[in-house]
Amino acid sequence: MERYRSSRIIVCVGQGAWEHEAIEDTRGLDYRFREKSIPAWVDFWGYDVTTDWPWWYVQMNYFLGRLYG
Repeated sequence: MERYRSSRIIVCVGQGAWEHEAIEDTRGLDYRFREKSIPAWVDFWGYDVTTDWPWWYVQMNYFLGRLYG
């Protein structure tokens, strides 16, 4: 657990039309992180965000910029 607690963990999910299952899974993962005191950045993006390459590109740049900017 200490290795997880000392890591940088980011989980991101969009809330677009086909993301329902991913949203529920991400909420469950967020709950487990909190339950085990693992600091993780769990981020729910907008209703226009889908699981697709253009959004992954935007998200990667966003999170890498915040982590290493």
